[in-house]
Amino acid sequence: EEWERVRKPDDPQEAPEEAYDPRCLYERLQEQKMKKEMEFEEAHKLKNMIKGLDDDEINFLDQVDKHKIEAEKRKNAEEEEAIAEYRN
Repeated sequence: EEWERVRKPDDPQEAPEEAYDPRCLYERLQEQKMKKEMEFEEAHKLKNMIKGLDDDEINFLDQVDKHKIEAEKRKNAEEEEAIAEYRN
């Protein structure tokens, strides 16, 4: 029944047999366990590599933000001044 639900029109009518694995159940389960552990370690390895910002980096980014805000204010003031001159 499950094959009928997942079968595509170009698939054969009969479900293909699963490949025979001569290993015992314990060995197959150990392999699955190892795969899961490796995936878990890989996912957490990246997480542990990320570090926080130090004070110097924070100060630098704050200064960059202040300069951007000042430049934006100057630009807006110049635009308002140009619009006021155009209207007069």
